[in-house]
Amino acid sequence: ISFSFEGIHQAKMLSSLDMAAVGLSSLAGIGECRTLKDLNLNSNDLRGKIENDIFELDNLEELTLDFNHFSGSLPSGIGNLKNLRLFSCADSDLSGQLPSSISKVSNLVTLRLPSNSFEGTLPPELGTMSNLSVLDLSKQKSAGISGPLISFSDLSAIRKIDLSENSLTGTIPKTMLSNSIPSLIEVADFSFNQLSGSVPASLGPIIDVCYLEGNYITGIDDTLCERSVGDSVEQFGCDAILCAPGSYNPLGRQTSTANKCMICPTTTNFFGSIVCEHILSTSLDDDDKQNLLSGTSFEWQILKLFYDSCDGYHWHYSDGWLEENSSFCNWEGIKCVSSSAEESVFSINLGANNLVGTPPMELFLLPSLSSLSLYSNPIDFSFKGIEKAKRLTHLFLDATTLKSIDGIGKAPSLKEAHLRFNSLERIDEIYQLSQLTYASMSNNKIVNIPTNLSDLSELKVLLLKDNQIRVTLDEMVFPPSLRMLDLSSNHITGTIPSSFLNTIPTNGDMIVDLSGNLLRGIIPATLARFERLELYLRNNYFDGIPAELCMKTNWNGGSVKSFGCDGILCPKYTYAILGRQATNHDSCQPCKTAVYLGSSKCFSEDYNNIDHEKALPSFHNEVAITGVVIFSLILAIFIWSAFADKT
Repeated sequence: ISFSFEGIHQAKMLSSLDMAAVGLSSLAGIGECRTLKDLNLNSNDLRGKIENDIFELDNLEELTLDFNHFSGSLPSGIGNLKNLRLFSCADSDLSGQLPSSISKVSNLVTLRLPSNSFEGTLPPELGTMSNLSVLDLSKQKSAGISGPLISFSDLSAIRKIDLSENSLTGTIPKTMLSNSIPSLIEVADFSFNQLSGSVPASLGPIIDVCYLEGNYITGIDDTLCERSVGDSVEQFGCDAILCAPGSYNPLGRQTSTANKCMICPTTTNFFGSIVCEHILSTSLDDDDKQNLLSGTSFEWQILKLFYDSCDGYHWHYSDGWLEENSSFCNWEGIKCVSSSAEESVFSINLGANNLVGTPPMELFLLPSLSSLSLYSNPIDFSFKGIEKAKRLTHLFLDATTLKSIDGIGKAPSLKEAHLRFNSLERIDEIYQLSQLTYASMSNNKIVNIPTNLSDLSELKVLLLKDNQIRVTLDEMVFPPSLRMLDLSSNHITGTIPSSFLNTIPTNGDMIVDLSGNLLRGIIPATLARFERLELYLRNNYFDGIPAELCMKTNWNGGSVKSFGCDGILCPKYTYAILGRQATNHDSCQPCKTAVYLGSSKCFSEDYNNIDHEKALPSFHNEVAITGVVIFSLILAIFIWSAFADKT
């Protein structure tokens, strides 16, 4: 909406204002509403520096500015909001150093500033805010907050503190949270920084909720491993705090009997490794790799690596992901199968879920993975390592900005490849997939294709619509298994040869779409050998149809039986939206400019004065949507029939 705060001073009783996700772009004037206590401006289009107007609201108690597009630092004016109890500005592009004036907001209970770009050191004053219960400065972008970790010894009311994924250095202070109440603390997360030295004994009372993985920790005080400070340490000893050097775990520590720290020769000399770095790239032999790849814990690790590599924090849907006591089989988009009393990932379906980055090649190591669906995400996908995906049969990568399929030819079991709406130019390797049954590569930039497809002995569906393919049909050889072929809206030239589809058995259903190309001449009478054929030929340069084709009563869903030749293509000087008559209500209508068979649109008289060959490609684009709808319906029926046959 278009909204202005002009006149807001007249709202004398206004104490709460929720304007989340309304497209707000300015806060000018809001400072005049001094009665406001609760202000939510979540998910708007606020840009530039945070406007000073907001710091005039001296009665404000709760301020939420998450998911905006600010720039620059957090203004020191934040210290003016003496009554503020909650301040949240997550993922809003703030940068610079945290102002020390934040400590002047002495009543602050919740301070949430994760996923910004803060840098510099922690202001010492932050550790004096005795009313603070929640402090979240995690996941800062770029280098993040650096310098020493302060002790926060005066945070007597703290329940949650999260400083993970920054660049904090030095040792952990022995007085860390020393005046807090251990029974109140739910989370103390200092993971993924650059902290060094040993874990001090003083953390004993909170060690079960203290997260230190991903640092440069070189030791753990012995007394921490001996004392029964919590169930985990009592059961698993030091591993419950951090996995020892030379081992790893998806969480960096052991939390259950099924989540042990596992030996890994590629980890560093520090405690708390969470990943056995790129096992595919190591020099280990296959037997050693197989030993490392067994068990539920390894699959958990791969999924965590996937989550981190593809910015899981910003996925639209991520229910259950990385929850400590949750089976990954219950995570959003994950389905499992049971194998040898263990659960194993069977399919990953995270299409249209705001994934970015490069999915790790370790995904191909998931031993039971059968289906990988990441369509409609702007990812940088690589097929490196796909030869390890022994059971992967279905791959859905439509609309993923894919530019190359180099490596896909090594997939040992792939049956379906869905690769539409990408930027592919070459697809040679797709024809190395001997088990392929379904290949969809429409809406790409493909120019050249291999013409002899006979080695794809299992291929039933080949969809290459809306590319830039330049071949002649007399070059093409198809496997006998083929039942659906879509080459529409390309630049295919020449005639349809009498040998077209001569390798295809004639006793089954066949669907062929050659619409919107540059084909000429007469449709070959040899196609009469097919008893049941759906044939789409509109918007080419055809001159004639042999009479025997007009007698094929089972062609085009019975349209040829009902309407004769018009059921294949409309005659010259007529047109219909499908380029042929399909029902009693869409007969071929007169059109003086339709000089070829199968026109789907009638141009003005000026059409006779232009170059038809230059005009036709743009004409094809205008009518393509009709073909998509019809062909999609046929495709759905075909796939359903195939599934019904299997069951």
